[in-house]
Amino acid sequence: QETEQLEFKYPGSPDGSLTESIVTATCKAICAMANSGGGYVFIGITQDNRISGVRLTYNNRPRELDEMQRLILPQHCRFQPDVPVDCMWPIQIAPDRYVFAFYISRKTRQVWEYNGKRYVRRGTQSIVR
Repeated sequence: QETEQLEFKYPGSPDGSLTESIVTATCKAICAMANSGGGYVFIGITQDNRISGVRLTYNNRPRELDEMQRLILPQHCRFQPDVPVDCMWPIQIAPDRYVFAFYISRKTRQVWEYNGKRYVRRGTQSIVR
């Protein structure tokens, strides 16, 4: 179940392919976690807690695992002052499906922005502050 320190993201596509909109939503959640005491963000878990994973495709093009990892966080150039992710793990749950897990530690001295906006957590939501 989602909490202030736990966020689930899942592609809306029927085949479970990763899309740019899910990557953007993930980056907003990461920023919000960094500004709100830290937490975890998972791509590949549905809002009703099903671990479905995502296919190794991005915008309908097959990708290798290392390429997918680079695609998920190339958005680091949109974070200020830098990307607040401490660790990222790909977890294989089926031959063609992965869950991507992100850990964001408690940040005490800086304020993070993504795409020029400061996000914070309010309950289970990542909102602009």
